[in-house]
Amino acid sequence: MDAIPADAVPAARAADARMRRNVWLLFFYQALMGASMIGQVAMSALIGHSLAEDKALATLPMALQMDTSRNPAVSGRDGRSVGAYPAPG
Repeated sequence: MDAIPADAVPAARAADARMRRNVWLLFFYQALMGASMIGQVAMSALIGHSLAEDKALATLPMALQMDTSRNPAVSGRDGRSVGAYPAPG
């Protein structure tokens, strides 16, 4: 059997430290992205409420955005649902 090279252990530790750092960064930025989505939904509802004449339609733009981007697997071949295409004409 070959002996483990002396420089292999520090290199493995450095790679492990880099991997742990990357996992924590991914965790942090994923949480930040989730928080920004919640903020976007809340702000769009408040802004829509202040701008809309009919207050029942205040959240319609965000609802349409969420509805048209919900799941590409059940949408058309290119990932867009049929309702997301502009009207022909």
